[in-house]
Amino acid sequence: MSPTSYAYHSSDGCSGLNRCSHPLKAMPTADAEKLGKRACQK
Repeated sequence: MSPTSYAYHSSDGCSGLNRCSHPLKAMPTADAEKLGKRACQK
């Protein structure tokens, strides 16, 4: 839920989260997209 994050991830094991230092929050895809996030490319 970082203010600078731009993507959502399909699982908490996604390698795209390796550099993440902020807390993770599970939510439906539609909610993440409403927040302006796009799908992770990995």
